[in-house]
Amino acid sequence: MNQVTQHSEKIRRYVAEVFGLEMSDESVENLVRTDPALFHLLSQQIEGKLSDARTVTDKFLRKLPNDLFDYLLVGALSFFRRGRQMSVEALLSTEFSVIALGLVIAEQGDPDRPRTDEEHYALMDRLSRLVMIEEQRRAGVFAWVAPYSLLARVDDTFPRRLPVRDRQTAH
Repeated sequence: MNQVTQHSEKIRRYVAEVFGLEMSDESVENLVRTDPALFHLLSQQIEGKLSDARTVTDKFLRKLPNDLFDYLLVGALSFFRRGRQMSVEALLSTEFSVIALGLVIAEQGDPDRPRTDEEHYALMDRLSRLVMIEEQRRAGVFAWVAPYSLLARVDDTFPRRLPVRDRQTAH
């Protein structure tokens, strides 16, 4: 609870400023218990660790502790499995939806812009896919390509070519 008392006032001011909602100390404590990933996102934004709008989502996912990332991964998987089957109201009331919206607001900087249900769904789909990519990165699945290998000279000696056998074709 030390983290709650430390950030309680800052979180209340931030939520009031960005989302236009008033929060009590009890609601902040409830946020920690029920929506830990959202609390982490708000804490990171308040501390200024997600200040570069171009890299907000990437930094958030990369720096997310493993237990919170696993929690977010479960949200992404459940969205993939049941996203289209859930009612819009139920889907938009999930923590995953609020995190997706919070990250987009941090990237685009327009909290007052009204969004349609399809736009909210697209934001959740985007976050789900990025969570899956981050899971693959954490698991070591990616093989990175050297950025300049695409600019390398191509001739008869580089890159190495496999020998081609002459074969007769029957016509």
